[in-house]
Amino acid sequence: MIGSILAPPLIVALNQWFGWQMAFLVPSVFGVVWVLCWRRIYRLPASEERAVPGSSAPAAVSNLALLRYRQTWALMLCRFLAGPVMQFYWYWMPDYLYNVRGMSLVAIGAFSWLPYLLGDAGSIGGGWVAGRLLSKGLTPNRTRQITMFIGAIFCLGSLAVVAASSAAWAIAIIGVVLFGHTFYSANVFASISDMFPASAVGRVTGLTGVSGGLGGILFPLLTGYLVDHYSYGPAFTIAALLPLAGMCALFLFAPGLTRVRISHESIREAQVGHKPARF
Repeated sequence: MIGSILAPPLIVALNQWFGWQMAFLVPSVFGVVWVLCWRRIYRLPASEERAVPGSSAPAAVSNLALLRYRQTWALMLCRFLAGPVMQFYWYWMPDYLYNVRGMSLVAIGAFSWLPYLLGDAGSIGGGWVAGRLLSKGLTPNRTRQITMFIGAIFCLGSLAVVAASSAAWAIAIIGVVLFGHTFYSANVFASISDMFPASAVGRVTGLTGVSGGLGGILFPLLTGYLVDHYSYGPAFTIAALLPLAGMCALFLFAPGLTRVRISHESIREAQVGHKPARF
């Protein structure tokens, strides 16, 4: 979200002062610098560095082994449905503000970062509220149900964007939606560690990223078709409902957010394909 806050004014300024080529080049260079810095600075946690063969450290879990569990598929389906909502606003909000709301490029750079500031607040708020609920004795399952439902309700604000009386109101409503989506997403990611041991959390997160990326490929295609043939209204309507659908999918296919118990035997069986998936 910090990157999303900085990007609109930065890219517009680069475009205005140096041309559209620099608006592509400078962020790309930042990306390369980030990768180099990450590779130089990142180190494994001390507990992982001390792990040696034969110790009690958890064994790595393969993707194939993880795909045997319905919890993995529940999380993947949830992110497939809910993930494209944020991408929809990242990629289509400038076009909507420019072509539908009549904002200039400079105005978009000056104001379109505001919804992402609320998105930052949602990320922090989603984690904080979940922590408070857990500290009061609620189960992880109940905590995720409450926080994700709250976030999904805020996301329904997408229905009101096209009815907003002005561009300012449209931006304000989008901010409420992004607050809700990041509030929701914080608890989707946390539910991974609710259901999986530490040795599997990274891989499950990666698998959900694949499914979220697939949704991110398909939804822009649908959005483009809807905008070309109808209007932005149907796209905003779908964006409003997707987080609620993702939540329903998660709790339908992983009721109770039951924690997965992964044994070394089940990992080996999954790797050689001896047993069917545990659904």
